Amino acid sequence: MTPEHGFLDSIWEDLDDDATKLIFSDWLDERDDWRAEILRWQVERNRHGFWTRPYKQLHTQIISLLYERGKDWVTPLSRYTVRYSDGTGLLWLRMPPSAFAKLAEPRTSEGVHRWVTEVSLDGGKIASVLTALDRGPDVRIFLNFSRTSSNDIGKSLVSSPNLRRVRSLDFTFSNLHARDLRTLLHSSALSPLQYLFFGFSDGVSEVPNLLAEANQLTNLRGLDLAQCGLKDADLEKLARAPALGGLTALYLERNRFGVRGVSALVESRVLKNLRVLDLRSCGLKETDVAGKLVREHFPFATI
Repeated sequence: MTPEHGFLDSIWEDLDDDATKLIFSDWLDERDDWRAEILRWQVERNRHGFWTRPYKQLHTQIISLLYERGKDWVTPLSRYTVRYSDGTGLLWLRMPPSAFAKLAEPRTSEGVHRWVTEVSLDGGKIASVLTALDRGPDVRIFLNFSRTSSNDIGKSLVSSPNLRRVRSLDFTFSNLHARDLRTLLHSSALSPLQYLFFGFSDGVSEVPNLLAEANQLTNLRGLDLAQCGLKDADLEKLARAPALGGLTALYLERNRFGVRGVSALVESRVLKNLRVLDLRSCGLKETDVAGKLVREHFPFATI
């Protein structure tokens, strides 16, 4: 086993621990290895709130360096979309479920494959996703069910023993049933979940109620509820939801609320870590009472 393998094995023991990654980056730096800089940037990026301006700037630098200096290195993975992961500092791949089910176990692989810690799967048919979850390697999963209208998707996902590996669920532009949402958001297996995307979806009016009850979702960093028909009362529920205590990014674009809803956000004892707040097309103006409240308490907000 090479020293690089030893560092990677140590990182795999705790993917959220940045200390080993920084020691590894120093070791790489001593050998004039370009990956030292990109690994440090990744650790620094994750210290900022999800999708804040510094986060996006570092994200752009990382992608540029990866494809300028790492083109040959990532060639064995060229059939997939390759990025540096949001969470672990190593590599993230995007692929269909059928390909994931055949992907080698990164921890026992060689070369660039050993750096793969997160995979994004395009949902498609729920059966193919479940097969992938059950047969694919033990990495963190981002599930993309954008534009999905499958029945019983919540029940099906919860039946998978590997749901604990899911870090992101994307239901953008989907048609969902309240019972599916309740089944999913009440599952203790989703406690490691970091990102939820419901933007522009139908049937998600129950989300504020469900999040208010979902005490186990304490790791959420990003929540997208754009154009979900939210009103003042819904924002009041979100502002009290314990699950949103670690949230750094909240997208509420194209919902309609006023001073009452904005006041709930401002007075919330839960939403203290927000660094990104999207309130575009919500009927707010910089000069009205609600707009002034937003600007005073959330100067980083987009209205």
